[in-house]
Amino acid sequence: MLATNTVCNAYFDYSRSDRIRTSTPTERVSLHSSYFQRLELTASYAYSSADMNAPLDELFNGLIQRSSIRQSTVTGPGQATRISNVADFTATLHISEHFRFVDTFRFWAYRIPQQFNSSETDWTCTDTTTCSLLTPLSQTTQTLTDTPDQFIDVSSPIESSGSNNSARAGCGKEGRVVVV
Repeated sequence: MLATNTVCNAYFDYSRSDRIRTSTPTERVSLHSSYFQRLELTASYAYSSADMNAPLDELFNGLIQRSSIRQSTVTGPGQATRISNVADFTATLHISEHFRFVDTFRFWAYRIPQQFNSSETDWTCTDTTTCSLLTPLSQTTQTLTDTPDQFIDVSSPIESSGSNNSARAGCGKEGRVVVV
Protein backbone atom coordinates (compact mmCIF):
# COMPACT_ATOMS: atom_id res chain seq x y z
CA MET A 1 0.00 0.00 0.00
CA LEU A 2 1.33 3.45 -0.97
CA ALA A 3 0.58 6.34 1.39
CA THR A 4 0.84 10.01 0.47
CA ASN A 5 0.58 13.17 2.50
CA THR A 6 -2.55 14.95 1.24
CA VAL A 7 -2.04 18.14 3.31
CA CYS A 8 1.16 19.33 1.63
CA ASN A 9 1.50 21.75 -1.30
CA ALA A 10 0.84 19.97 -4.57
CA TYR A 11 -1.03 20.35 -7.82
CA PHE A 12 -3.11 18.30 -10.23
CA ASP A 13 -3.00 20.76 -13.10
CA TYR A 14 -1.40 24.07 -14.00
CA SER A 15 -1.87 25.83 -17.30
CA ARG A 16 -1.01 29.28 -18.55
CA SER A 17 -1.79 30.89 -21.87
CA ASP A 18 -0.13 34.24 -22.54
CA ARG A 19 0.03 34.90 -26.26
CA ILE A 20 2.06 38.03 -26.95
CA ARG A 21 1.55 39.86 -30.22
CA THR A 22 3.55 42.91 -31.29
CA SER A 23 4.66 44.85 -34.33
CA THR A 24 7.33 47.59 -34.51
CA PRO A 25 7.16 49.84 -37.58
CA THR A 26 10.00 52.38 -37.77
CA GLU A 27 10.12 55.66 -39.66
CA ARG A 28 13.53 57.13 -40.48
CA VAL A 29 14.71 60.29 -42.17
CA SER A 30 18.34 61.22 -42.84
CA LEU A 31 20.29 63.84 -44.70
CA HIS A 32 23.84 64.31 -45.90
CA SER A 33 25.12 67.60 -47.24
CA SER A 34 28.46 68.68 -48.65
CA TYR A 35 27.15 71.99 -50.00
CA PHE A 36 29.93 73.97 -48.34
CA GLN A 37 33.40 73.17 -49.68
CA ARG A 38 35.07 72.24 -46.36
CA LEU A 39 32.05 71.27 -44.27
CA GLU A 40 30.04 68.05 -44.37
CA LEU A 41 26.81 67.70 -42.39
CA THR A 42 25.10 64.42 -41.63
CA ALA A 43 21.91 63.98 -39.60
CA SER A 44 19.32 61.28 -39.01
CA TYR A 45 16.20 60.75 -36.93
CA ALA A 46 14.25 57.55 -36.32
CA TYR A 47 10.89 57.08 -34.60
CA SER A 48 9.27 53.78 -33.76
CA SER A 49 6.21 52.78 -31.83
CA ALA A 50 5.23 49.22 -30.95
CA ASP A 51 1.88 48.09 -29.54
CA MET A 52 1.74 44.83 -27.61
CA ASN A 53 -1.31 42.89 -26.46
CA ALA A 54 -1.05 39.90 -24.13
CA PRO A 55 -4.27 38.21 -22.97
CA LEU A 56 -3.45 36.12 -19.88
CA ASP A 57 -5.32 32.97 -18.78
CA GLU A 58 -3.87 31.03 -15.86
CA LEU A 59 -5.34 28.04 -13.98
CA PHE A 60 -3.97 26.35 -10.85
CA ASN A 61 -5.72 23.19 -9.62
CA GLY A 62 -4.08 21.87 -6.46
CA LEU A 63 -3.45 23.03 -2.89
CA ILE A 64 -1.44 25.89 -1.46
CA GLN A 65 -1.44 24.91 2.21
CA ARG A 66 -0.29 28.21 3.79
CA SER A 67 -3.26 30.13 2.33
CA SER A 68 -5.71 27.20 2.06
CA ILE A 69 -6.25 27.91 -1.65
CA ARG A 70 -7.58 24.80 -3.39
CA GLN A 71 -7.87 26.27 -6.89
CA SER A 72 -7.09 29.62 -8.53
CA THR A 73 -7.59 31.34 -11.88
CA VAL A 74 -6.17 34.64 -13.16
CA THR A 75 -7.44 36.26 -16.36
CA GLY A 76 -7.03 39.66 -17.93
CA PRO A 77 -5.58 41.67 -20.78
CA GLY A 78 -2.12 43.22 -20.68
CA GLN A 79 -1.17 46.05 -23.01
CA ALA A 80 2.04 48.01 -23.57
CA THR A 81 3.43 50.52 -26.04
CA ARG A 82 7.12 51.15 -26.71
CA ILE A 83 7.93 54.59 -28.12
CA SER A 84 11.47 55.27 -29.29
CA ASN A 85 13.18 58.44 -30.57
CA VAL A 86 16.77 58.31 -31.84
CA ALA A 87 18.66 61.21 -33.46
CA ASP A 88 22.24 62.01 -34.37
CA PHE A 89 24.05 64.93 -35.98
CA THR A 90 27.62 65.00 -37.27
CA ALA A 91 29.65 67.92 -38.62
CA THR A 92 32.99 67.30 -40.32
CA LEU A 93 35.29 70.26 -40.98
CA HIS A 94 38.06 69.56 -43.51
CA ILE A 95 40.91 71.77 -42.27
CA SER A 96 43.36 70.46 -44.86
CA GLU A 97 43.59 67.52 -47.24
CA HIS A 98 44.82 65.17 -44.49
CA PHE A 99 43.46 66.87 -41.36
CA ARG A 100 39.80 67.16 -40.36
CA PHE A 101 37.71 67.82 -37.25
CA VAL A 102 34.62 65.65 -36.58
CA ASP A 103 31.96 66.54 -34.01
CA THR A 104 29.03 64.18 -33.31
CA PHE A 105 25.92 64.56 -31.15
CA ARG A 106 23.65 61.58 -30.38
CA PHE A 107 20.27 61.51 -28.64
CA TRP A 108 18.02 58.56 -27.74
CA ALA A 109 14.87 58.32 -25.67
CA TYR A 110 12.24 55.65 -25.15
CA ARG A 111 9.30 55.04 -22.89
CA ILE A 112 7.05 52.04 -22.29
CA PRO A 113 3.62 52.89 -20.83
CA GLN A 114 1.80 49.70 -19.91
CA GLN A 115 -1.26 48.41 -18.12
CA PHE A 116 -2.64 45.14 -16.81
CA ASN A 117 -6.19 44.69 -15.56
CA SER A 118 -6.84 41.23 -14.14
CA SER A 119 -9.43 39.22 -12.27
CA GLU A 120 -8.35 36.53 -9.83
CA THR A 121 -10.72 33.87 -8.56
CA ASP A 122 -9.63 31.75 -5.58
CA TRP A 123 -11.41 28.72 -4.17
CA THR A 124 -10.43 28.69 -0.46
CA CYS A 125 -11.09 25.86 2.00
CA THR A 126 -13.74 26.82 4.59
CA ASP A 127 -12.36 24.44 7.24
CA THR A 128 -8.56 24.78 7.34
CA THR A 129 -8.15 21.80 9.68
CA THR A 130 -9.49 19.33 7.10
CA CYS A 131 -8.19 21.15 4.01
CA SER A 132 -6.30 18.74 1.76
CA LEU A 133 -5.54 18.09 -1.87
CA LEU A 134 -8.60 15.84 -1.98
CA THR A 135 -11.03 18.52 -0.73
CA PRO A 136 -13.75 18.91 -3.39
CA LEU A 137 -14.40 22.40 -4.76
CA SER A 138 -17.98 22.18 -3.46
CA GLN A 139 -16.54 22.50 0.08
CA THR A 140 -14.65 25.73 -0.68
CA THR A 141 -15.55 29.41 -0.76
CA GLN A 142 -15.13 31.25 -4.04
CA THR A 143 -13.73 34.82 -3.91
CA LEU A 144 -13.23 37.15 -6.86
CA THR A 145 -10.61 39.91 -6.74
CA ASP A 146 -10.36 42.53 -9.46
CA THR A 147 -7.08 44.36 -9.67
CA PRO A 148 -7.50 48.03 -10.48
CA ASP A 149 -6.34 49.16 -13.86
CA GLN A 150 -2.57 49.28 -13.38
CA PHE A 151 -1.53 52.16 -15.63
CA ILE A 152 0.92 54.99 -15.11
CA ASP A 153 0.59 57.99 -17.37
CA VAL A 154 3.65 58.70 -19.50
CA SER A 155 3.73 62.29 -18.31
CA SER A 156 3.85 61.35 -14.62
CA PRO A 157 7.19 61.23 -12.79
CA ILE A 158 8.91 57.86 -12.82
CA GLU A 159 8.94 56.07 -9.48
CA SER A 160 12.22 54.44 -8.56
CA SER A 161 10.69 51.35 -6.94
CA GLY A 162 7.96 49.14 -8.33
CA SER A 163 6.91 51.29 -11.25
CA ASN A 164 5.33 49.54 -14.21
CA ASN A 165 6.30 52.39 -16.52
CA SER A 166 9.76 52.59 -18.04
CA ALA A 167 11.31 55.66 -19.57
CA ARG A 168 14.93 56.25 -20.46
CA ALA A 169 16.75 59.02 -22.25
CA GLY A 170 20.34 59.79 -23.02
CA CYS A 171 22.56 61.88 -25.21
CA GLY A 172 26.22 62.03 -26.01
CA LYS A 173 28.63 64.40 -27.67
CA GLU A 174 31.82 63.25 -29.29
CA GLY A 175 34.52 65.36 -30.89
CA ARG A 176 37.67 64.06 -32.56
CA VAL A 177 40.46 65.14 -34.84
CA VAL A 178 41.27 62.82 -37.71
CA VAL A 179 44.59 62.83 -39.53
CA VAL A 180 44.57 60.88 -42.77
